[in-house]
Amino acid sequence: MASAGQSIEQLRQAQDVDAIPTLAWSARPDGSAEFLNRRWLDYTGLSVEEASDWGWTAALHTEDRDGLMDFWRHLLASGKAGAIEARLRRYDGDYRWFMALVSTVPVKRLATPDEIAHVIAFVASVNASYMTGASIPVDGGMIAD
Repeated sequence: MASAGQSIEQLRQAQDVDAIPTLAWSARPDGSAEFLNRRWLDYTGLSVEEASDWGWTAALHTEDRDGLMDFWRHLLASGKAGAIEARLRRYDGDYRWFMALVSTVPVKRLATPDEIAHVIAFVASVNASYMTGASIPVDGGMIAD
């Protein structure tokens, strides 16, 4: 999601994230989408404008949306990492199960070099097995039993 005010470094970072073979995005501390990589946008069929801020939730299955949003708010409040399974709508309207892995990453903002913000990074990966829609706590970067 590139904007006119982005620095060259931010554009390079966006290109790097676009190159990874998964759906990835990052969010502001309030949980609204700050960046969605090209694969995420292509998969969902949403434009940058449609997916920006809270628009990304339109791609969630209606039966999964409330649970995922409750879990999302919990992670935002706690600053902890976690994972949750949910269905994501593909560009053609079909839904597929994904495991969303969430971690809090301290990031130095380029606009204000002294400010450190906690940005939540979401990375979703396809899981071919049947998913239950459960949330899974993550400890030390590993999905806990």
